[in-house]
Amino acid sequence: MRRLNPNLAIVESSCRKPFVPNTNLAKSTDSKVLGGIYVFCAGFIGVLLTSGYFEREVLRLHLFQSLIYVAVAWLSRRRSKWGYAIGIAMATEWNAYNLFVSNFIRAGFHQLQLLIYEGRMTHPLLLFGAVAGVDHFALLACLIWAYTRLPNKRFSDSFIFLGSAILVSAYFFGIIALLWPHFLARLMAHFFKA
Repeated sequence: MRRLNPNLAIVESSCRKPFVPNTNLAKSTDSKVLGGIYVFCAGFIGVLLTSGYFEREVLRLHLFQSLIYVAVAWLSRRRSKWGYAIGIAMATEWNAYNLFVSNFIRAGFHQLQLLIYEGRMTHPLLLFGAVAGVDHFALLACLIWAYTRLPNKRFSDSFIFLGSAILVSAYFFGIIALLWPHFLARLMAHFFKA
C-alpha cells in the first residue's frame, strides 16, 4: 500500500476491518469434492460386487479389489496424499488397461448404443465396462481436484505418486495371482508379446 500521508494511513487502517479470506467457501468445495470421492468409490465398489454376483468366478477378486477403494475413501477423508495417489493410480491403470488392451469400456458403450437404438443388448454384463469407465474418470477428476487443493504440495510428491502406482500394480497382480491365476497368463501375454 502506497502511503502519501502517514496520518491518513493510520486513520484509514484503523477504520477498516482486516481482510479475512472466506474459508466457508473453501470448506464447502472441499466437502463436495470429498463427497464425490465417496460416491465414485462406492459406485465402483457397487459395479465390482454386482458384476461379481453375476460372474461368480471373479467375486473374490472383486471383493479384494474393492478394498483399494475403501482405503482411498478413508485416506481421502484424512486428506492424505497417499490416498489421492493410490486412487489416481488405480483408476488410471484400470482405465488404461480396459481402454487400450481389453477394450472392455468400448464394448460397454457398444452395448449401451445397442440398448438405446435397438432396444436390446447382446452381452448385458459388458455394460458394466461403460459404467465403470465413466465412474473412474469422475473419480480421477475428484482426486486430482482434491490434491490440487492441498496447501503442502511439493516436488517430492511425485515419488508418492510413483510409489502408489507400483503399490497398486503389485497389489493387483498379487490378488490376480492368488484368486484368479488363469487370467495372469492372458494379462502377461498382452504386456509381453513375443
